[in-house]
Amino acid sequence: TYKLFGIFAFLNIISISVFIVMVLLVVTLIKNEKRLKDLTDKYIISSTADLKGVITDVSKAFCDISQYEREELIGKPHNIIRHPDMPRDAFKDMWNTIQKGQTWQGKVKNLKKDGGYYWVYANVEPLFDKNGNIEAYAAVRLDITDSINLKEELKRSEEKDKTMLHQSKLAQMGEMISMIAHQWRQPLNAISLTTVNLKLNLELKKFDLQSKDGADKCSDYLSKALGNIEGYVKSLSDTIDDFRGFYKEDKKKVEIRLSSLVEGSLDIVLTSIENQNIKLTTDFRCRQKVNTFPNEIRQVILNLIKNAEDILLEKNIKDPYIYIRTYNDENYSYLEVSDNGGGVPQEIIENIFDPYFSTKIKKDGTGLGLYMSKTIIEDHCNGILSVYNNNDGAVFKIQLNFAA
Repeated sequence: TYKLFGIFAFLNIISISVFIVMVLLVVTLIKNEKRLKDLTDKYIISSTADLKGVITDVSKAFCDISQYEREELIGKPHNIIRHPDMPRDAFKDMWNTIQKGQTWQGKVKNLKKDGGYYWVYANVEPLFDKNGNIEAYAAVRLDITDSINLKEELKRSEEKDKTMLHQSKLAQMGEMISMIAHQWRQPLNAISLTTVNLKLNLELKKFDLQSKDGADKCSDYLSKALGNIEGYVKSLSDTIDDFRGFYKEDKKKVEIRLSSLVEGSLDIVLTSIENQNIKLTTDFRCRQKVNTFPNEIRQVILNLIKNAEDILLEKNIKDPYIYIRTYNDENYSYLEVSDNGGGVPQEIIENIFDPYFSTKIKKDGTGLGLYMSKTIIEDHCNGILSVYNNNDGAVFKIQLNFAA
């Protein structure tokens, strides 16, 4: 009997212990469920609506983002937060989807109480009763406002860069016209002088056309003069071709040596440099090819050369020079354009590539040339454009990867 009593007592103690543990588990679960519900209410942007779209419940997070109190939302149609920017077709598509018993997902721009807006990625789905009929709709949303704003900001920045690039090209084209005038002046003068001499010799009847010897001399003279004019015209045509090709948009990258890029730029600017009595020296030591957009690099080189020319003329430098060199190390190819114009003042050297920042005093500058040059080299060509001063002046350095 005592043994049985002891066994029953022992089992009773175990039962009580199990009961206590179960009670503690239930209490813990209730607490955790309440905590989970509180967290959900606080952080999940959720709502439910009846079959007509009238709001029946909202989370605290929904109220926080929309700026409405729960009492202001419940009993109202979801149109209360509909932003006028959202097309009706989007909501029509959503209703058609969920009324068919399917889940709808998509980006939605909603209206705040104060007239502001926020973007969410919404998941809207039907709720079914035990018979499989739709009895309500539930929606859970993710706030993507920052993501959308960032994307729009990047788009605006991209459009701004395109505008700046266009402005920079227009400014360069103005300088191009000036350079065309320089390169055309000599052949045009030669054509004019040749035609004047032709007209003068014919009017003075320098050649005796009645004799064979005079006719032959006249024929040789005319042939030589017309040949010279033809050569001058070809020079004019070649100049136009150089400038036209210079601004063709690069469709794809090509493998090319830096020396070829420099020479292509010098075809455009060399006459202008020589007319200003500026000594231009090149030193090509890089034999590696780079994989890049040739015309874009040529535009940068041209801009660096023209900037050097401007500063040399503005400061009236004695014995002015521009020095262009290429070289490479184990990993990169380099191109440097330097001059003896005194360099960039240290107080502004960090701002030299900023948009609309210009150091040109006597000559109106857009402040876009160096900004766009850096954009082209670093954003389009995956290189680096930097500047430093040596003993004589500024050195602009382009660093590019080797061709694969």
